[in-house]
Amino acid sequence: MNQFSLTQTDDYNVSASPSTPNIVPKHWLIFDFGSTISTITNRELIKDIYSMNDAIRLFSNGGHRGYSEKETLTVFPFEVYYNPNSLANILSLSEVSERYRVTMDTDKEPAMVVHLNANVSHKFIKFGSGLYYLDTSQVEEPIDIYSFLSTEVKQIFF
Repeated sequence: MNQFSLTQTDDYNVSASPSTPNIVPKHWLIFDFGSTISTITNRELIKDIYSMNDAIRLFSNGGHRGYSEKETLTVFPFEVYYNPNSLANILSLSEVSERYRVTMDTDKEPAMVVHLNANVSHKFIKFGSGLYYLDTSQVEEPIDIYSFLSTEVKQIFF
């Protein structure tokens, strides 16, 4: 399979060219409007990996990739597919918006915000000509599912 690298040529354009792996920084989460599932390549962003009984194969314009493991994403507590050979960490806007509130106001800034609860949100900023990403190396602390649920329960009952 061909490998490509992304290079920001100026403030608004990105060029792709054949290269070595590590196309996108391993700590970036990319928000994808066309993906129907979320896939992760960086083991540092996940926990609780388990093997699936039936592997899946995803097809895109760039070819296909197989996935036989699922895990819990640490930044957003929900399950994603894992393959260490994938090109990038991709979050499906469809999946994320089913679980969390997502807002975007381009009058204010070119960014999308995922609201995990009333107190915690993550901002995906625009890179180049349209890629929205969250730099997880800048996220102060991963969200623990139990403390997240605890916060949500307190808001509902107290």
